[in-house]
Amino acid sequence: MFCNKCGTKNELDAKYCENCGNKLESKKTNKFLEKFKALPKKTKLAMGGVIILVGLAMLVLFILLNEPVKKVSDNLDEYYANYKENYVKDLSQIKNILNDEKDAQDTLNDIKKTSNSKIKAWVKNFNANYKNRDELDQAYKKIKEILNTIYEYYNGNQYILGTDLYQEQITLLSNLYSSKVNYLYGLNTNDEYAKYTYFERVIETDCYYKEAQKYIEDYVKEELNRVLEDLANIITSEDLTKEELLDKYLEQLDYLDKNKVVNNVDLSNTDKYKEALEKVVNNIMDTLKEIVKELENKVDYNKAYNLVTQVIKVIKDEEKQKELEELKDNLEEKLPDNLVDKLVVGYVNSYDADYEVTINKEKYQSFIEFSFNGKTAYRTYRLNKNYKRFKATLVVGDNWPADFKGEIVITSGEKELFRSGEITSEGNFKKDIDIILDDVQEMKIEFITSNDGGNSGYYLYIVEPYLYK
Repeated sequence: MFCNKCGTKNELDAKYCENCGNKLESKKTNKFLEKFKALPKKTKLAMGGVIILVGLAMLVLFILLNEPVKKVSDNLDEYYANYKENYVKDLSQIKNILNDEKDAQDTLNDIKKTSNSKIKAWVKNFNANYKNRDELDQAYKKIKEILNTIYEYYNGNQYILGTDLYQEQITLLSNLYSSKVNYLYGLNTNDEYAKYTYFERVIETDCYYKEAQKYIEDYVKEELNRVLEDLANIITSEDLTKEELLDKYLEQLDYLDKNKVVNNVDLSNTDKYKEALEKVVNNIMDTLKEIVKELENKVDYNKAYNLVTQVIKVIKDEEKQKELEELKDNLEEKLPDNLVDKLVVGYVNSYDADYEVTINKEKYQSFIEFSFNGKTAYRTYRLNKNYKRFKATLVVGDNWPADFKGEIVITSGEKELFRSGEITSEGNFKKDIDIILDDVQEMKIEFITSNDGGNSGYYLYIVEPYLYK
């Protein structure tokens, strides 16, 4: 008994705390214990006997409830151990149990769990070492016939062997058998290339896989090392931008794809090749995500979208492809509208298009073109206050002369939104257009020049003009 004042432990029947003298109060459990101690010995034995009987009764009830499950389990063991053609004694007993328990769903579910687990274990046990082909064939024939017989006898009953489990285990069994046949063929040939070919067909789930892989990697070691060395040499500089690094990783991926088979030897089945491929793919994914994040911060969703689209075409890993498709869908929702698709309400000496154009050896997806014959050139678009931002780039045409002067001015009514400064062939002007559009109904892009004369043949472009909501 513990003192509720100082916490000191005292004798069970103590009335005062031996440490602080506080009066001790007995708990109900202690009173019960005292009363129990005061009972006659025979009464105590009788009560103990009752408790034991109750426990035994519960144990018996548990056994009775689970007896059908145990019987099914034992019958399946007996059937597997004593299997021979047309032997169905144990199977018929299981069928009777299923009929008896047809309304006991919990029992049926327990039977399904036990039987399915046992059948999977049989197939798993087949994945073992065999002395020769005859021993392998006998083991394969037995387990295959057992699965076929059980499936047909119960007509695909889900509580013993349903269709999905049957097809799954038969396929697994067949693949393991084929794999082991190839291993034994390779083991018994003296031709090194033939041995390599057979061992190459041994699957990863086969217990022979590691041994087969060791031979394969020793056989292709020289070619594999050369490929991995060339792969590493693709990236020789540490001073690369993220976009340059992504290009290098994509180059590595292309190199691996083109060199997975060298001199009729399939390197792609080796663990080292797989590790190198996985590393390159992960580098591509990580670098692409970093670039996309930076481009999103710059509101350059088009470039981010195009990069992801480019990478999707070369990544073959299904999981990675799914991840990239989700990223692409997310970016697609943020893609801007193209200014060249908007309604033009006025223009002079200007033209726009949404097809690809090459200017000064650079490719652009859409553009607005201004040409000059001594007059002002402009183009006005109706935006209907639907957009918050406008981004584009100014690009001077190939033959812009040094003495030709002018500048681009963008306005909304009387409000000036952007001014490039004097445009020169050397590019000493504000090229990047990034405008916040506050309730802009119409936007006018105008080239203002003091030059006069005939048709100059000079061109100025606003490329990839995008509107963001």
